[in-house]
Amino acid sequence: MRRAVRALLIVSFFSSLLLASDKPDQDAAVAKLRQAAAKTNIFELPSFRMKADIRLDVGGAEAHGTYLLFWNGPSQWREEIELSKYKEIQVGGKGVIWVQRSTPFIPPAIVNLTIALGFGTNNGSSEALIRFPLLDGEVVTKRQKAKARAHALTCFEIADQKAKFVDSCLTSPCGDFDVDEPKRTACVDENTGLIYRLSAEDDDFQTIGDKVFPHKLIFPLPGRSATISIRELTSGVTFSPDTFLPLSGIAAEPGCMNPVPPRIIMRMAPEYPQMLRTARVQGPVYLDAVIEADGHIAAKRVLKSPNPLFSESIIKAMKKWTYAPATCDGQAVPFHTAQEFDFVLSATRWERLH
Repeated sequence: MRRAVRALLIVSFFSSLLLASDKPDQDAAVAKLRQAAAKTNIFELPSFRMKADIRLDVGGAEAHGTYLLFWNGPSQWREEIELSKYKEIQVGGKGVIWVQRSTPFIPPAIVNLTIALGFGTNNGSSEALIRFPLLDGEVVTKRQKAKARAHALTCFEIADQKAKFVDSCLTSPCGDFDVDEPKRTACVDENTGLIYRLSAEDDDFQTIGDKVFPHKLIFPLPGRSATISIRELTSGVTFSPDTFLPLSGIAAEPGCMNPVPPRIIMRMAPEYPQMLRTARVQGPVYLDAVIEADGHIAAKRVLKSPNPLFSESIIKAMKKWTYAPATCDGQAVPFHTAQEFDFVLSATRWERLH
């Protein structure tokens, strides 16, 4: 996410701090976060069916469609997304998935949809709704009371103490670039006991089995948004056997619903091409990419760029990046993702949006 945008969101959400930061009891913090995440983890249910209406907006272009998810456990599930110009079907088996998209890449609007849902096969968001917030090697370093949109929160700063995180420039000097520290925040709503997603607007929670889940999920950012309005969420469903048949003509690939997402280990900042800086060219670059099972990231195609030099700069930098790969049941798997950057002259920096 764009750092400037996140800073704005945090300022607006945290209307007043109630208590200064302190060093938390690690076991108590982990227990609180684990319990909060479990309350919304509908994937712990034996079976359920979800039907929803979706509205996506990227750059003023609005699209409406439907979302369907049939869950019969981690080895039998089916997900369908349908918009006027896009269709996606995924079927999951034991450790494998079959994916069919009407485009060979994941459009920006679908990335926003996945973030808003808070789950999915390509959800690498740190604010996933149903996943335990801490990954292997991460620890809670700070705790603070806060208030956001009238919600009383307990927020935990999470740091990765296992991976060696390096964020530097390909060439000197590095002063033109603003880079994020490998830290993030997870919050628990003290009134509901649920994970509170700072960048989302989840509303009107409903009960399903022993879980609760929002009727409406909204991911709003300037110039883009995704809204999911759930019209059916039913547990204890019996499905027809052909619901989960592999997709005809589609090869299986390693994967699962809700894999442990990849984590950056080393990232090198791309250079702002001097020719474009002088000409005052700026703007976003959107890449379709895959983080491979060996931890390297490969750009599959450039989907949008104000100038090819921007794309070349990013792809050159990405060759230096390494990740702890995504995993399903402990096995490393490829992770289809989107890499979006913004070259900004006013701030004289690049910004990594996702």
